[in-house]
Amino acid sequence: MAQIYEAQSQSLDETENLVVRTDASAGVLRDAIRSMDNTAVLTDVNTLEAQLREQNAPRRFQTLLLSLFAALALTLAGAGIFATMHYSVAQRPKEIGVRMAIGAPRQTSCG
Repeated sequence: MAQIYEAQSQSLDETENLVVRTDASAGVLRDAIRSMDNTAVLTDVNTLEAQLREQNAPRRFQTLLLSLFAALALTLAGAGIFATMHYSVAQRPKEIGVRMAIGAPRQTSCG
């Protein structure tokens, strides 16, 4: 997200932003501002954590979606490997039975 500094006096936007660092709740801040200026219009008063959570929500959703598709792809790949191995073994039951009957070891080493 691109950001640019713009002086309030040059801004076409009539709203002003106020950032406060405090341990007080939003209600306490709202009451303090109302005590100074009863005509002040306060909208969208929330914490920095809430602002960050709102800004990062699309990225978190994309990450969740990507993770779900990755899990689906991994599941399909595992099922495909299982099916290929099952088909390969199912094509040779007699051969495997004969090899076992003449004493072939259960586990063969490759290489």
